[in-house]
Amino acid sequence: MTLPKLDVVKDNLFHGILPYRVAYKHESIHLNQSNMRPIASTDNIIFPPGEPVTEINPITRCGYIQFEHSFNQPLPTLVQAEYNEGFITLTAVVLINTTIGKPNLAINQLFTISNDGAPQLQFFIHCDVEELENISGNPTADNIYNAFSVVFEARSAKGLPSGVSLGDIRYVETFLWNIDPKTSRGTVTTVQTTN
Repeated sequence: MTLPKLDVVKDNLFHGILPYRVAYKHESIHLNQSNMRPIASTDNIIFPPGEPVTEINPITRCGYIQFEHSFNQPLPTLVQAEYNEGFITLTAVVLINTTIGKPNLAINQLFTISNDGAPQLQFFIHCDVEELENISGNPTADNIYNAFSVVFEARSAKGLPSGVSLGDIRYVETFLWNIDPKTSRGTVTTVQTTN
């Protein structure tokens, strides 16, 4: 994704996931947040690697958690993964400090090798700049993080080495991706099989 050339800087914070600074034309808003960590310019914005996942179910809110303090970095995800009939179904629970009922999230898939040498997929949950602005403008109060269930399927073998199929994937690692760039700690999950 290429950002348009813009002339005025606006600070924003995707509460719980993506603190960033981005430029916008003809307006300037500076948020006075204790956990704000703006970057110097849009030159530092990095979008996640890998191929986009297109099989994403509608995102649903599934609860909330309240912390004593807010966080200035993404929180780890909770993930379940299951291989069945040629694809991997994943359910990830992400925590975001927003009142938005259904944030518009995207996911990228990247093939890697696990620490023990087994085939692994990494998934990066993120959003575009417009959705970040929407989320940052609608924070919850009192350090409440709403939980959202993100169910998606890894069906594409694109990016897998020759001789490796989705049935060979033993682990998945999931991140909330921060474009400034800061990410959550990766959550590694063993892929369960139904066969």
